[in-house]
Amino acid sequence: TIGRGECEKLIFISGELMTRLIPEIEKIAGYSKSEAVTAEDIERTAQRIPEASVFEMTDALAEKNFDKATLLMAELLQSGEHPIKILAMIGFQMRRLYTARVALDEGLGQKFVMESCGISFPFLADKLLKSASGFSTKQLKRAVELCAESDYRMKSSSEDDEDILKELLLRIAVGERE
Repeated sequence: TIGRGECEKLIFISGELMTRLIPEIEKIAGYSKSEAVTAEDIERTAQRIPEASVFEMTDALAEKNFDKATLLMAELLQSGEHPIKILAMIGFQMRRLYTARVALDEGLGQKFVMESCGISFPFLADKLLKSASGFSTKQLKRAVELCAESDYRMKSSSEDDEDILKELLLRIAVGERE
């Protein structure tokens, strides 16, 4: 058996596509020693999609947990993900966070965030709104701009892409506050 919270965790970590979830469910069921699947079983066993790591990285930034954000960035780079792809995911997430922050500022709510960001599950919209509350609107607007600037630098200069990505994380974390 599996509880709602554990199902949501699995969807968050592995994505919502059934073609990815079915093998993960089979793997977790084989791993779990008890009748009920726990969040720890999922954390230890499920394959994490890069988008989940980026979401967790921006959550860590919102919580001012810069060590965790840096660790997640290092894991993404070590996993072989190309810096341009990581940057694209960060930019996408920052735009979603900005949308969620505007929704918070204007009292637009979960439904607006789900529709505007193309989110299928309410719990993901709630996670996004919670994370957005850790930033000001101005910070998120600047983060989106920094992502665009970093994208341009990666595609038009001879600078090292990983260095640009690390600088972006630092600037979002501490260098571009209000």
